[in-house]
Amino acid sequence: MKILSVHFKNLNSLVGEWSIDFTHPEYQNEGIFAITGPTGVGKSTLLDAICLALYGRTPRLNSISANNNEIMSRHTGECMAEVCFQNKKGTYRAYWYQHRANQKSNGSLQAARREITEHLTGQLLANSISQVQNKIIELTGMDFERFTRSMLLAQGSFAAFLQANANDRSALLEQINGTQIYSLISQKVFEINKQYKDELSQQETAIASYNLLSPEAFEQLLIDETNKQEQQIDVKKAIDSDSKAISWIEQIKKLETELNEANSAQQELLFRLEQSEPEKIQLRNATKAMQLDAEYALLSNNQKSLLATEQKIKEYTSQLPPLEQKIVQAETQTKNT
Repeated sequence: MKILSVHFKNLNSLVGEWSIDFTHPEYQNEGIFAITGPTGVGKSTLLDAICLALYGRTPRLNSISANNNEIMSRHTGECMAEVCFQNKKGTYRAYWYQHRANQKSNGSLQAARREITEHLTGQLLANSISQVQNKIIELTGMDFERFTRSMLLAQGSFAAFLQANANDRSALLEQINGTQIYSLISQKVFEINKQYKDELSQQETAIASYNLLSPEAFEQLLIDETNKQEQQIDVKKAIDSDSKAISWIEQIKKLETELNEANSAQQELLFRLEQSEPEKIQLRNATKAMQLDAEYALLSNNQKSLLATEQKIKEYTSQLPPLEQKIVQAETQTKNT
């Protein structure tokens, strides 16, 4: 978290409006600067303004309410504090304001107003006291107590910081300097180192439990290993031979199945052939009949022609006596003439 600017009005002895821009080149170029001056000139008021804008309270005043406000300058009717700060999430403006009725110095105090906005866009993030409080803690990662113990040490608090135990000072310094990552790295290195030590201890224990072989036992182990490899080769050959035999047997079974199917088919054909014998006889007779069909047709035609001729002969024969009688009559007439 980095404070970019402070703007306040009518706080303690600093009457009127005051602003400090920490982004000014003189502050940026120097890097480290000090706020100095005689007692009562307003050094602590500047720190009060920062706390007031962020948390609505100061290290010197535990509470500021509509009933009590000792930080507003005397004989004034309003006061305010505004801080612009930046972190990894963005840049924000925190604002606190309180006034008396009608902005009169003798008016009754009114409820304080707080809000927090995005500095660049002006988008309002929260405007109620509780919402702003939660949003500040969310953005800064610190509540008021942690902020005043790490980012801002008020008068009299530095001695308490120095007298704190090592763990408390370490946590605060880490947060101030941003060195938490080194503690995390140290913890991770310790955990990894412990894990490797445990694994090494387990491996050493396992190695210690091993019984080393004598040269003779090692030589015998090599011989046994060679024999086992030769046996594996023989077993593999036997397996290959058995596999071939199994393949042949399966092929023979397949051929036998095909032969049985062929025999069944042959028997079926013979049966069907036997059942078709009467049909074959009829077929042979039909074939012979087809061969005589032409001669039968010729004979039938000749018979029909013969019948027709005999019919004509009968007709001609029935007509012959009258003709003969006419011939006789004609001859008689011829003789008489």
